[in-house]
Amino acid sequence: EGAGALACAALLSGKLDHYIQNRKTVSIISGGNIDLSRVSQITGFVDA
Repeated sequence: EGAGALACAALLSGKLDHYIQNRKTVSIISGGNIDLSRVSQITGFVDA
């Protein structure tokens, strides 16, 4: 789901680093057009 991933993509791009530096940040990822196995695959690329 492209629209659901928009907030996550913005954070991962690094273009918001100035605004979120030293702050707790939440990104809401939503949408119903994605397979749960795909979500697992995508989140495996991100270090927590």
